[in-house]
Amino acid sequence: MEILEKLSGNERYFNDAPKIKLKIAEGYYRQRDLEKAQNQYAEITEQSPKTEEASEAYYNLGLISQ
Repeated sequence: MEILEKLSGNERYFNDAPKIKLKIAEGYYRQRDLEKAQNQYAEITEQSPKTEEASEAYYNLGLISQ
């Protein structure tokens, strides 16, 4: 998780940031840290709203809210 978080903030991987953040959120979700997962998913929807990753993030936010 730590490595992915460093990559998400690196300008070199700017175009891949939504994918990286999605993987971070999925990691938190699998660890059952739902608050952190929810925050990451929300961040994806705000920062990259018209992407495939945002669609997946919205879906996962719905699953967490159930």
